[in-house]
Amino acid sequence: MWPVGCRPAPLLTGFGLPAPYLVDGPPLAGISALGPASFADHAVESIEWVQSLNAAALAELPGGDLDAAFLATRRGRTQLAATLATLGDAEEAGELDSATASAAGSEVFFAKLLITGARTILVKPAPSVQAQEYAAAKLALADEKLVSALELLAP
Repeated sequence: MWPVGCRPAPLLTGFGLPAPYLVDGPPLAGISALGPASFADHAVESIEWVQSLNAAALAELPGGDLDAAFLATRRGRTQLAATLATLGDAEEAGELDSATASAAGSEVFFAKLLITGARTILVKPAPSVQAQEYAAAKLALADEKLVSALELLAP
């Protein structure tokens, strides 16, 4: 028996929603309806954010805060992996043609590989100044690839 004034929650039906909240058709709000207004614009914003992360990492190389540079490269690498999926979504939604999505995807993928190379150098306990300069060169080349991807995505 429940204490006075306390009752169990109503039984949930359907997809875990109480009956008053069940609707027919696609969701119009809530988590299921959240998404970018434009996948192509979202990809552009993601690439620009990775450029800012690269700039932060380059500011620390050589001889600066290597942990901050490593974290920036790690975040950028992860963001570019998601950006590749976003470019695919933009192609599926008809926002980009196949050739543009493929070319931009190639540039983003190559930039991701370069950032991964820089990250591999920075993860070592105490990389030499020469190794840090090599990592900085990889990040600079990655930034060139990202600029190229942005040019492909520009309207």
